[in-house]
Amino acid sequence: MQVLRKFVLLLAMAYFLFLVLVITNLVSVDFLDDQFTHFNRDNFYKVMMLIGAGLLGVALAVEQSHAAFLRRRVHKLEAATHQLKAELFDAQQRAMTSALNTPAPPPSGPAVPPPSAIPGEMK
Repeated sequence: MQVLRKFVLLLAMAYFLFLVLVITNLVSVDFLDDQFTHFNRDNFYKVMMLIGAGLLGVALAVEQSHAAFLRRRVHKLEAATHQLKAELFDAQQRAMTSALNTPAPPPSGPAVPPPSAIPGEMK
């Protein structure tokens, strides 16, 4: 798709350059009449307009298809992101429920050490 977009852009730039050369009279219609044997002077501007309109239509179609492709790609990536978030949430929920369901180990000794075992205390 990128190659097609660049090709259409290159054609549009070449057309625009030729059109500027003709409009500024750097390439005159008389010169084109002398160079080409099947050049029709009467229809020159009409043909240039049709070429420009066709090129604009192709550029518009390519841009719209590229935009649709990007939207479809973003939608797929968002769906994948939502799926991963859902899996992470489910894993967290399973970990929380398993942590709540496991009984706490019974205390092995007194919660507070005897007064003689407290460090820094004088006897």
